[in-house]
Amino acid sequence: METANRQAETSTVLLHGSAFAIAADHAIAVLDGGLGQGKTSLAMGLAARYGQLIVDEFMFAAISGPHVTVLAAPQLPWHVRPDMATHVLNGRDHRRLLFEADLHEMAGTAAEAVPLWLILLPDRALPPGETLYVPPNAARELLRCAVTDHARKLANPCLDHVSIFESQEQIATADGTPLHARSTAPARDTERVLDALVTVPAIRVGIGGPADLPVSVTAAGNRFTELLAWHQA
Repeated sequence: METANRQAETSTVLLHGSAFAIAADHAIAVLDGGLGQGKTSLAMGLAARYGQLIVDEFMFAAISGPHVTVLAAPQLPWHVRPDMATHVLNGRDHRRLLFEADLHEMAGTAAEAVPLWLILLPDRALPPGETLYVPPNAARELLRCAVTDHARKLANPCLDHVSIFESQEQIATADGTPLHARSTAPARDTERVLDALVTVPAIRVGIGGPADLPVSVTAAGNRFTELLAWHQA
């Protein structure tokens, strides 16, 4: 009975990554799998071609049993690395942090929650533009980084993605609980989140260097449009 109740409850969790929507019921998350950088750049590049930006870096998701929904947070800034800015923004504003109004020329932003449909994992070990399906068992261990990373890092206000907030308490779940408090959450909570994430297909994407971003965007876009066509057939 306890297991059934735990699977039925809905909880809000924090994941390390970015997300964009290609339809009202199809969100794609670009998550940290410990394989390399490039999450924001890949998400922004794909959203510019295919959809709407949802959230960057601090990705909140609602999990109910095996169902994962990405919560929109357009009020949070998008983090653009200086070496990626030229390739992502096409000569537009190269500030380190870009807010919703700064992004409209590039891509729209989503204001509603969107069900998670696919996970992309940037991978510097793969040639730029190569994509590989990740079996659930392998995805579980790779995605552990995305589930646990921020809970550990929130204690360090010097990190780039934390310093935009004045205090740890500003980064909180929907019920107001500061996310840094989740660092003491039972291990079973992490496993429950992973149980849900591995039901979502995951693909590794060769990310390469900044100049390789267009190749990576094209390859990832081709892969998920093929999956979408198959899914809708």
